[in-house]
Amino acid sequence: NNIRIKDDDIMYKGGYIWQRKINHPFATEDGWIRQHRLVAEQYLLTEENSIVINNNKYLSPEYEVHHKDFNKHNNNPNNLTILTKSEHMKLHQK
Repeated sequence: NNIRIKDDDIMYKGGYIWQRKINHPFATEDGWIRQHRLVAEQYLLTEENSIVINNNKYLSPEYEVHHKDFNKHNNNPNNLTILTKSEHMKLHQK
């Protein structure tokens, strides 16, 4: 799993950067969520791909975030795009 904790709020696991967000509705039991999803929530949400929980908008779990350059550490908003799970799977099968 190649886990390396940088500090209390950032972790590298499975090739992705994870960030601790204890109150995020889609975080793991111990409060971790992939950072690219948080970036997508901040910059790329639309009415179609978002869900409202407790008056806050989040990326719907029906959608995935794709790294355009295939670099899982490059979480720049310009490098990310939101896709359906089937669109994402098709893209990676090419």
